[in-house]
Amino acid sequence: MMRKTTIILLGLLFPLFLFSQKKENKVIIHGIEILKIHEASLAQLSPFEDDELEAIIHLDKKVTEKLLEMLHQNDILEVAKDSLPFFDCQSANKDFAIFSWEEKMGGTAHPFTNVFYWKNPKGIPRATSTDEEVLFTKIYELENKEGEKLFLLLGSMIACQTCVREEVLLMKVKENELETVFSQQMDYSFNMDIAGFSFDEKTQILSYQFLEEGCKEEEEEKCWVHGTFSFDGNTFVLKW
Repeated sequence: MMRKTTIILLGLLFPLFLFSQKKENKVIIHGIEILKIHEASLAQLSPFEDDELEAIIHLDKKVTEKLLEMLHQNDILEVAKDSLPFFDCQSANKDFAIFSWEEKMGGTAHPFTNVFYWKNPKGIPRATSTDEEVLFTKIYELENKEGEKLFLLLGSMIACQTCVREEVLLMKVKENELETVFSQQMDYSFNMDIAGFSFDEKTQILSYQFLEEGCKEEEEEKCWVHGTFSFDGNTFVLKW
């Protein structure tokens, strides 16, 4: 009798499980359609046209809300993140991805809106909007002494009419949030010769190098500013 009751219960619960999965799939499919429409609209809008700046601000908010809704769905784990609108870049293991778009506020700076996606230690999808304004283009995977996942992000943006900003972030993955373990940024003029930030995965050394502004041509070799940060198993430590 007990076995028969169990079989009946499983028979009732299985359709409910399938319905739940289908419902989540619909959220993702519908979300992709909406995001494609928003993406096309943002591409056509200009902050310098009457009433269009307000529309841009409204769409930026809608895109963020829709991405967060989709990226928290369990079925998103099976979706290739680079197939989604506003995809920017992802880690090699695909456990961390960034979605970005230019804010288009009409100023001399060109900041970006960023949404970070990751899988927490239990493999559950998580996502959050951030205050970061650079366009991240590289993600490196690290692990600290406790075996926790870390992701090193490198990015840049036009910060003013004549300057650029580069930024580095080291993020630790937690169950429901990301923790910033290390951050560093550097601003410089367009006319400066710069190598910027770079990361060597084998040595786990983060380097930076740039030429001082106003350096005379005959003094160029003496004007290079450079340094390194080495990963100590928890964070990056400056080495001269």
